[in-house]
Amino acid sequence: MTKIRVTSDFVTGGALVLAGFAMYLGARGFSAPPTMSYGAGFFPKIVAGGMAISGLLIVLADLRGRLSKRVTFDARGAGRVALLVAMIAAYALALNPLGFHLATVCLLFTVTRFYGGGWISAGVLSVAATLLLHFVFYSVMRVSLPWGVMLPFAW
Repeated sequence: MTKIRVTSDFVTGGALVLAGFAMYLGARGFSAPPTMSYGAGFFPKIVAGGMAISGLLIVLADLRGRLSKRVTFDARGAGRVALLVAMIAAYALALNPLGFHLATVCLLFTVTRFYGGGWISAGVLSVAATLLLHFVFYSVMRVSLPWGVMLPFAW
């Protein structure tokens, strides 16, 4: 009897394909502002397509590399991917009540620590990336971001 081994590459690639597909479906409903020829869903659709294609390439490379090998299930790798997906789901749920800024800082800090980053680097990265994302989405692309509890400090 041959055991089927699900590698972390296969799980990660599959998760990227599914996340990209779900992200694309979610972005389809974003409407274009009256003054712009492309809508708020334009950039998320590009990212979603890149995620799905990257995931598919990871899965195909994994399958090609192990066609004749014995396979076993890697529960630790699958658990790490499931935890990352849970963090992103928690981010989606916290986005409106907390607001973009707090939810993004929390997510990026947690993910950086989860993958082994230090306390200082996680803090600096999460704050800097949140400010950069705010500038790109809010100022450049004119996407309205939820302010949540930060509404009194909105600019």
